[in-house]
Amino acid sequence: MVAHPPVFIEPPSLEPDAIQKSRTALVTMAIGTDYQTAFQRWYLPGWRSYCERHCFDLYVIDQPVDQSVDLSRKSLHWQKLLMPSLPRLRDYDRVVWVDADIVINSRIAPDLTAGVPPERIGVVDATPGMVAPDDTFNQYGRFLLLNALLMTFKNASRADDHRTLVADMTVEDMYRLKGLTPPVDKYVNTGVIVCSPRHHAEYLLDMYMRYDADIWDFENSAVSWELLSAGIVDFIDPRFNVVWAWEAALHYPFVHDLDFYNANTDLVRMCVNTAYRNAFFLHLAGSMAKVLAPAIDREADTIAELVIGDYERRRASIDMVSCAEGEAMIRNSTGVRWPF
Repeated sequence: MVAHPPVFIEPPSLEPDAIQKSRTALVTMAIGTDYQTAFQRWYLPGWRSYCERHCFDLYVIDQPVDQSVDLSRKSLHWQKLLMPSLPRLRDYDRVVWVDADIVINSRIAPDLTAGVPPERIGVVDATPGMVAPDDTFNQYGRFLLLNALLMTFKNASRADDHRTLVADMTVEDMYRLKGLTPPVDKYVNTGVIVCSPRHHAEYLLDMYMRYDADIWDFENSAVSWELLSAGIVDFIDPRFNVVWAWEAALHYPFVHDLDFYNANTDLVRMCVNTAYRNAFFLHLAGSMAKVLAPAIDREADTIAELVIGDYERRRASIDMVSCAEGEAMIRNSTGVRWPF
């Protein structure tokens, strides 16, 4: 339990027009000048576009809500649990938390609250990306090995006689080793959470109050365990929380070699843009991922424009049409190819 009564405030939002206009609020925290500057430049345009498309109100909170907590022990990550308790947000039907290091593909991302019953909490099931068989135990083992090799490269100049372990373990083992028992057999990434203040404000506040320090990976494993143990989650489309580091380990493992990475920055740019175009929300968790935010091109019409050399010349002889228009062109024109 926390050793002191928390001091909660309702901080202002960075968005000047952040007043209730709809029934759904999209909320995040961006704290510190550098973080706010990066968020406003690289992330916020896609967030605004997404909220406008789906008639969501947007709140970007710029200071901690719990002013009394020791952030060296209990990180800011936990304070997402306080959002549905804020007076300004209590009247919304839905409050959607999204981590501030997520780039939103607003052109194609649908309403992430659709299909989630109000009494349930919507999250992405990260389990399939952990337990799928792989030549390194499983796909999570592959990520851990590649990440360990990356860290070894980064720390090569420092004397370090520690051994790094990559173990063949289950999701249940992961919870058990972190003291979260009885363990559950699934894992969620808490970067995206769909909840309802009416149903979940007190529940999430109580969860916040019962932990006084980070557990291994900040709040994620503990909150995942709590939500899954309570049996109140609805799994939403996994494209709403695609973690770049895991995606890179699965499809672009070569980016974990810093020599290759630094020598092939244009290829890395193509990879991260492909991941972005394949996702609804691309999660740039971790310092090595966040530096890629400026490389994401939101303006190009298609991924082809970003990866095909001499795109404009090649594109000039291609017509993008509806099926009905294609049928009409085949009937009425000569010199038309329609490969499918």
